[in-house]
Parts: sequence; C-alpha cells; structure tokens
Amino acid sequence: MKIGIIGYGVMGKNLALNLLDKDFEPVVYDIKIKNPSNKKISLTRNLFDFIEAFGNQKKIIFVLVPHKVTKETLIKIFRLINQEDIVLNLGNSYFKDSESFHKLAKDKKFLSVGFSGGYQGARTGASFMVSGNRSTYKEVIEILKNLAAKDLTGGKSVAYIGEGGSGHFVKMIHNGIEYALMQLIAEVSAVLIDGLHIDYDSLLKVFDSLKSSKNNSYLLNAAIAVIEAKDSEGRLICSISDNAGQNGTGSWTANTILESNLDASTIISAVLFRNLSSNTNTRNYFKKTSPTTLTNFSRKEIENKTKSIKEIFNLSERFIFAQGINIILDSNKTNKWDLDIQDILRVWSGGSIIRGDTVNFFQKIYSQNPKDCNPFSFSEIQKINEENIDKLREFTLFAISNSIPVPLLTSMLSDIDAYGSRSLWTKLIQGQRDFFGLHGFRKNHSDSTFHYNWEDE
Repeated sequence: MKIGIIGYGVMGKNLALNLLDKDFEPVVYDIKIKNPSNKKISLTRNLFDFIEAFGNQKKIIFVLVPHKVTKETLIKIFRLINQEDIVLNLGNSYFKDSESFHKLAKDKKFLSVGFSGGYQGARTGASFMVSGNRSTYKEVIEILKNLAAKDLTGGKSVAYIGEGGSGHFVKMIHNGIEYALMQLIAEVSAVLIDGLHIDYDSLLKVFDSLKSSKNNSYLLNAAIAVIEAKDSEGRLICSISDNAGQNGTGSWTANTILESNLDASTIISAVLFRNLSSNTNTRNYFKKTSPTTLTNFSRKEIENKTKSIKEIFNLSERFIFAQGINIILDSNKTNKWDLDIQDILRVWSGGSIIRGDTVNFFQKIYSQNPKDCNPFSFSEIQKINEENIDKLREFTLFAISNSIPVPLLTSMLSDIDAYGSRSLWTKLIQGQRDFFGLHGFRKNHSDSTFHYNWEDE
C-alpha cells in the first residue's frame, strides 16, 4: 500500500523509513530534496506527479511541513484529492489554526495529529494524538498503530482525542510540560554544578540515581546523554552556546494559559527563561555586575544537598504534570470537548518525549478515579507535596542566596505557598482596580458587586 508524505525533512525522512520497515510504499513530495535516502522511496518534486504516483489507489497523505506553510500546502492538496482520500496533518500546528484547517477541508477527509517522539520516534515508534471525524480516524488507525510505539498497557500509543483541533491542543500542552521538565533538569544541574561545585561525573551519578527512584524519564536520559557526550574539544556540554531555542509551541501554550486565565507558572516560567537566555544583549550588561559563587562546601554538605534531589524531582515533576493536566481539564469546558485524560496519559506513556515514571504515576491514579478530577485533589499528590516542600524550599533558597537563577523552582514554590495561603492580598489589587476604573469588588459576606465612593476621599 502506498502512503504519501509531504515534506522530506528529518521527520519525514525517518517516517518514510518506518513505513518501509512495515511494508508500506512511501511516496514523497518535496521540491528541495534531490535524492531519497532509500531507493525504495518514490520521490516527486511536483504535486501533480505526487498525486499521479498513487494511480487509482485511495490516497493516505501525511503532511509534515513547517507551520508557516501548512495552510497553503493543505489548500493545494485539498484541490487535488478525491473525497475518499485522507489527509493527516502531523506537523506542529496551533490548535486554533487546526480548527480552521478542518473548515478549510470542507467535504474532504482530514485529521489533525499531534505527533510526539522526535526523529527517533518517527523512525522506530511515536505517539499519535488524533482528532477530527471519528469514522475517518477508524480508516487509518491500523496504519498509525504500525508506526506507533508501545504504551504502558502493551497496546499502541495511538488515541482518538476528539473533534476539530483537539489533537493538536493536547500536543501543545504536552510540549508545555516538556519545556517545564527540561527547565527543571537544567535548574537542578545549575545548582549542583555552579552552586555546590560538583563535577560532571558526580552530576551523572545523581541523575543516574533518579532512574531508580520513580523519576526515570526519556528527558532525564536525554540530559544524561548530553552530559556524557564528548567531541574533539572535550565534554560537549562545555562548548554548547548557553541559549535555548524554541519552535513556537511553548509560546502557544503560554498564550493559551494566559488567555484562559489559568495558573501554570511552571510552564510559563520555562518559556520565558528560554527567551531570556537568547537575549544576549541585555545579559552582557548584567554579566559585568552579577556576583559569583565562591563558597567551598565539605563532602558531607554536598551529600546532604544531593540527597534531597530525588524528593525535589518527585514533587516537581508531578506538580508540573498536574498544572498541565488542569489546562486540559479546563479545555473540556471551554471548547466543549470530551477529552479522556486517562487515554491521553496512556498515549503519552509510549513514544512521546515526556514519557516516564510520572506519566505512569498519573495514568494509574486516573484509572481509579473520575477523568475530570483536579489532580491536586488526589491524596497521593498532597502527600508528596507535604513530605517534600521543606526540601524544595531549602534547595531553592540555597540557589537564590548563591545568585543561581531558578525561575521554575521559585515559581512552583510560590504557587504552593499561594494555594495554601489564607490571604493572597489580591484584595488590595481589586480595591485599586475599583479606585481608578470602578471595576467593583465583592465582600467576604456577599456575592454582589460593590463600589466605593472614591470622590469623597
């Protein structure tokens, strides 16, 4: 069976090879590639030739192009395919754009697919979050299962998420969680290397210990691989430029959080810190005045600090996921979707970039509880927070006192304090809003809106 791929970049190339392994015949369209990586892959540089390559066969087409050209690519494809053909957008798309793409398809069969796993997942097994018409999904589910990784239940990491662009919405939240988890690993590394002055081999031992403490994950292992890597200049981590890029999915998540009036500061702080890291002009001004850490610590002091890392990761990873899950739960109300958080966690458990012990932890809890439960209501989460908050506070204060930036840890600590605080003093803010804008305020004993006569003051 022939399967079409539009876009022969890193992801498209590896997906084509995966298709070959599963006895499919990849037909590729890309105007920039001269020769395919495998002679069994049919390459076309003209859309008409691409369509003709299928003959009379029903066309299943995967679109893997940059977000900025997705719309124009889909318009061209929709004009050329028949009503029985199916187009799947596997690229990173903002979920609201995906909603518009479904309208653009009109009577053509079209699915939005959140695709996680990177180029390795494309090659050996990825995670697929599919949305659109359910009957259309049923027509391609077996193909996607062939390309998917195994989930924690032994099944395949493929799930029907819901209507419209909900698949890309779930993938967007996945990416926000991914940003926060990567920031967590980076901040802990900064404290241990720049604060405690341990060496990289010692850092690797700390991370390796996390793998057997219910904190193992794909991203942790990726960090270990980066720290272990060496080239002609020595340890690779020492020569990588100290600024992190992003492809925009993190910003989409942060904007959605703000537009929805939700609280997920772990994700937002991770996105903003990447922006700050790339602001080299401003960073250069501050480097001239920022203090450096010169304190020497005894072996016992270092051991005491590093012992708490397991508990800090245990709390932090689960807190990050809980905030991300709450965004998904809220979207069910605002977008009138019927998202199944247990199934989403299942599909994240295999092949996805955020797979690991924490996904499995939440999947197990939600298998025993209603799918619309706030994750912070679970006794397991409350126990983890209560048992580890003091260690998180001590670790965070150590970082701050030694001039080490830890925006995710500080925002998370502040959130925990705020959630449990009897008073946030936002009443003063609301009073000011009434003072200059007559926005009104509510009183403790009433749900009515009040105004104060400020002109008499």
